[in-house]
Amino acid sequence: MTATNKSIVTGVVVLAIIGGLIAYVNRDKSLPQAATDQPAATGSDQLAPTSTPALGLHAGLTYTQAVAKYASTRIQFDDCHGTVNRTSLGSLVVKKGSPFMLDNRDPDAHVFAFGTQSYRIGGQDFAIVSATKVGQFNLTCDGGGSAKLTVEQ
Repeated sequence: MTATNKSIVTGVVVLAIIGGLIAYVNRDKSLPQAATDQPAATGSDQLAPTSTPALGLHAGLTYTQAVAKYASTRIQFDDCHGTVNRTSLGSLVVKKGSPFMLDNRDPDAHVFAFGTQSYRIGGQDFAIVSATKVGQFNLTCDGGGSAKLTVEQ
């Protein structure tokens, strides 16, 4: 190999390294990544609380375990419509600070909110959350009305 060919090969290698470094620095940080200090992740989408963290990933429960444990305090959402105890009535009463289940049965992620709390829950996933304030709240899905939540002292 001649000196000119070695210089060309070296130049190409250096450019490839620089290109790789630029791509790494400018990588899309919005892609879902494993949560480290983030509260509660759900499925392939991260649960992204905008005000109050959830109670851990899935509170250490599988979906089946969570459904059994929170059967009476679970709001299931299909097509952003909330139901409680498999009735069309989407109304739930809980105690302040007590955990309850938000269950997203849609294939897409949605943002569920009540009061000042909101959670992004991945498609076909769930979160165990609790309310921090007493009152009666509209529980919304992507900003639209879905269910009623009453939080008692």
